[in-house]
Amino acid sequence: MHEKFPNQYLYERCVTWLKCPVLKRPWAAGEETADVLGLSAYLPTEENLVVNGDFSLDILNGGFDWNYVTRTGVRPLLDPSDFREGHRSLSLTFEGPGIN
Repeated sequence: MHEKFPNQYLYERCVTWLKCPVLKRPWAAGEETADVLGLSAYLPTEENLVVNGDFSLDILNGGFDWNYVTRTGVRPLLDPSDFREGHRSLSLTFEGPGIN
């Protein structure tokens, strides 16, 4: 039963696992599924719970990766010209008269 399915199903399940108080390692429940979908690089480890902290991978906006809420006039970008570690940083571009 290692069939692919839409990634969004895994992302939604990850949120459920993170909220479950009895799971000591919520990401462990998603390890096999992430492997099937080719998303193993997006899993946290015991040593580092921050996934994709150097933004070397594309932002999934789901699962254990970075999540953001889409807002009019705000756009997340991966900036290769300014970074601390890795080769990119997260940059937010604001367009319009102002942000409330």
